[in-house]
Amino acid sequence: MGKPTKPPVDRTLTGTARDNSLAGDSGNDTLNGLGGNDYLFGRGGNDKLYGGDGNDRLYGEQGDDYLDGGAGNDTLIGDDGRDILSGGSGVDILNSGVGDDTLDGGLGHDELLGAGGADTLTGGADDDWFIFLNQSDSRGIGDIITDYQVGIDRIFVGYSEDRWDANESVEGVQTYDFVGDSPLDQPSGVNGQATVLLVGDTTVLKLFNNDGDTTADFVLTFQGHYQPSDLQLSFMEMGGPTPVFTEMIHFP
Repeated sequence: MGKPTKPPVDRTLTGTARDNSLAGDSGNDTLNGLGGNDYLFGRGGNDKLYGGDGNDRLYGEQGDDYLDGGAGNDTLIGDDGRDILSGGSGVDILNSGVGDDTLDGGLGHDELLGAGGADTLTGGADDDWFIFLNQSDSRGIGDIITDYQVGIDRIFVGYSEDRWDANESVEGVQTYDFVGDSPLDQPSGVNGQATVLLVGDTTVLKLFNNDGDTTADFVLTFQGHYQPSDLQLSFMEMGGPTPVFTEMIHFP
């Protein structure tokens, strides 16, 4: 007869004003970095990670986690589960990981990465970047941007090779054109086209690549109503060691 399995232990770990590395376990842990440039790892369980002051790196890992970068230029990575990521003040990078996550950049110029799942992204004050690394990141109902600022925020859609070519007969990724003269036009599914739909209190952007079907390959929802010309959207080539940003979407 084997030994009984011990239940997970919920831990609270607190750092110092120096640089710390704190790691939870399989329980529902609370990690406080305090000052310094800290590394916090939630591990298993539904954890709460607080970076505090300094330039911190927070990793939620397994479970439904809450990550708060605090002050400083922080990097927050949700990983598995339904996570909540809050950048706080500073220039922060928030990566949702797998699951339906909620990201809030807070103050400062932030980069919010929508990954697997249907994510809700809020840039907060200042100019922010909303980044979707590949076309599978935002399909179906797509991710939601709650506070897109016209002329301030930018949207990037990652691609590799020719998956987003509007015209395969021409080398390189070609410009996408808005379909029709009204934001209420319906998608036609033609290669290299985009459509912007007003749906209730939201605006829905759909892009079609060159796979030849009538299903949108990228869907992104904005809270509020926007005109096509309001959307500042670029493609980001992911093939090399450094992403190449190229203007690709033209909306009249």
